[in-house]
Amino acid sequence: MSRIFLDIIPECYIDTYLVAYLLRADRVNHQHSCNNVINAMKANKFSVGIVDYDKAKRDAYNHHWTLLAKGTEKKLRILFFKHHTEPHYLIAIEPAMEAFVLKCAEELNLNLSYYGLPANLDEFCHLTKSGKLTPKDIRFKRLFNDIRTHPSIETLQKVLQYLNDCRYQSSDNIIKKLIAEGLALNV
Repeated sequence: MSRIFLDIIPECYIDTYLVAYLLRADRVNHQHSCNNVINAMKANKFSVGIVDYDKAKRDAYNHHWTLLAKGTEKKLRILFFKHHTEPHYLIAIEPAMEAFVLKCAEELNLNLSYYGLPANLDEFCHLTKSGKLTPKDIRFKRLFNDIRTHPSIETLQKVLQYLNDCRYQSSDNIIKKLIAEGLALNV
């Protein structure tokens, strides 16, 4: 049976492949920019967007979204937002997914050359944004498998799985509890 989640909407290639890996999905709804993610979210009754949280976007999120939890002060580097009126959630990775993945690998003392991947952020970004990255790229699958034990990745996976499973019945308190547990692991 195919596992396709069109209401889970990541922004970039690496976001898409990591989220699909974490949810064991065959496909999620990849979009090429934050604006496209937000527009795709509007087309769904329930949706979860995954975007980079960089300086250019910070103010835009605060207009229609309530910050449920911010994990950046204790290394989680993930912000969780809920739309003011819709069952829409936004997960923002600070500053961007590539740096997030590299930092998780570094904190787990993983050597990126073992995976055939560059440890330099610019080179890593060039690879992930070149359009040559595919969901079947074994280098990233191996890396994702090895970073899945990082508290930030575990927390991201738990929140994504919870939102996907509970959709309209999700509880902000349970989401906050999952995030608090992730923060406790990151102390």
